[in-house]
Amino acid sequence: MKTAVPRQHLVDVASPSDTTALRNYLRTILTHLVDLHDEGKNADVLFGGGKSAALHRHFDGVVESALKAIEIVADRVCALDPHNELTRRTAVQGSRRSSLAAPTAVAIATEAAKSAADIVRRIVTVREIIGAVGNRIRDDDPLAAALLCRINTVLETQAITLQNLTVAAGRNSP
Repeated sequence: MKTAVPRQHLVDVASPSDTTALRNYLRTILTHLVDLHDEGKNADVLFGGGKSAALHRHFDGVVESALKAIEIVADRVCALDPHNELTRRTAVQGSRRSSLAAPTAVAIATEAAKSAADIVRRIVTVREIIGAVGNRIRDDDPLAAALLCRINTVLETQAITLQNLTVAAGRNSP
């Protein structure tokens, strides 16, 4: 389930030597987690009823995991702010790149499968970004690196479960 991360999604290869660089690394992750949260909410609406109740519940889990990860990373960004000018809310709002509008119609099976596959790909991309940043900051901020490792473990579980549910749903569809 490994995909290449486009180069523009990765942060600079240099290790952070100050808290500003570390905050920037974490803000990059925060941006991707906010997008994953938005995409998860969008997909969750698609599975709001019918035969795909298991996928619907799992998308709820993806959204909740992304939200918890956002809170953890935002708290760490705020803790690294030397003047305490940032709040969790402003850290998250500053990282928001897009807001996806939720669809109003219930998706057909092929659209649902495509949406699930898109979310799995997005989770894999976010995990690779988090892993790359975690490796780069390990020496400068072991606490943040450990938090990112735990977030990655949760996201990996979410991706595997979602992939398995998608395969099972495909076998059970008419």
